[in-house]
Amino acid sequence: MTREKLLPGEAVTSVFAFPKGYLNRPGPLKKLGWFLKDNILTIMFILLPFLIFGFYLWTYFRKGRDPEAGHPVMVEYYAPDDILPAEAGTLLDEVAHNSDIVASVVTLATKGFLKIKVIESNSFLFFSSKDYKFTKTGKNWDHLSSYERSLMKDIFGSKSSVNLSDLKEKFYKNVPGLKNLVYHSLVDKGYFKESPDTVRSRYIFIGLGIIVAYLGGLAFLSTFSVQDYNVAYAIFSGMISFGIVMICHRWIPRKTLKGSRALKNLQDLKEFIERVEQDKIKRLHDEDPTVFGKILPFAMVMGCADHWADKFDGLMTQPPDWYDSPYFHSRSMRFHSRDFVHEIGEGLHTMEKTFV
Repeated sequence: MTREKLLPGEAVTSVFAFPKGYLNRPGPLKKLGWFLKDNILTIMFILLPFLIFGFYLWTYFRKGRDPEAGHPVMVEYYAPDDILPAEAGTLLDEVAHNSDIVASVVTLATKGFLKIKVIESNSFLFFSSKDYKFTKTGKNWDHLSSYERSLMKDIFGSKSSVNLSDLKEKFYKNVPGLKNLVYHSLVDKGYFKESPDTVRSRYIFIGLGIIVAYLGGLAFLSTFSVQDYNVAYAIFSGMISFGIVMICHRWIPRKTLKGSRALKNLQDLKEFIERVEQDKIKRLHDEDPTVFGKILPFAMVMGCADHWADKFDGLMTQPPDWYDSPYFHSRSMRFHSRDFVHEIGEGLHTMEKTFV
């Protein structure tokens, strides 16, 4: 004890000694309780991303898994009759890509509704000196789908021919509507019960709603906790959870049984394109000389157009009548189907950049 007089505000230390065993040490459960009480908000911040992931995983197994998934792939020789290449590309990953829209231009050309001509341009179109002229053939549109008719109208308007450069900074306005038509067509045909795009949008909002409600709830609970609400932890936990939402919401769209079988047929077709021997291709070509053009758009959306072109090397001596390019006019140049697919691939890339 000090003999000095303590002034106001000064501290004093007291020391007490007890015999060993006089006080009981806290057990593990008691220590755990203290730890949870002191760190409950931090633990809850850490748990949020796991809860979000668990929610999407549970939803996927409950609502998102396609029927008949995992069945073995059988070889399929022909493109599906009741599905368009743009719809096929969407079935593969449940997303209508800009490349699926562009491949539809080739589909319309192979069906005889338009022709594509490569022309030289004085101005660069996305680092290319080539422009592309689309010309309507005058073939009746009665048998086209609503999506294909809309695409033809969006390309040509009231004109009979149009250059790709004329569509620059104009056509992109039509792309969302065309994608919606693809989604709705897949629903109408029974491949999905609901538009995959609608389902994805819904589960983005659900995920974000869970995050906001959870973090808001923790802010309210912090008023009753010994631990303060850490804004930095909340932001970090929310950002990680948001990233999980943006990845996992893609799992939820579900195909119908018909859609699942159609996907398998497309996988069969891709397997056929990649593995078929040329003698089989020769027999198909002899039976139907247009088989190359019929399957080409499907090969494009499935990412195996080069494989398809290789199979026809030596079988085709000139490009299809719907495609005109000065590159193939030179008589000194031997026509190769792979060169044709390479050039049209460049054209499609240019079209995709122009359309968006």
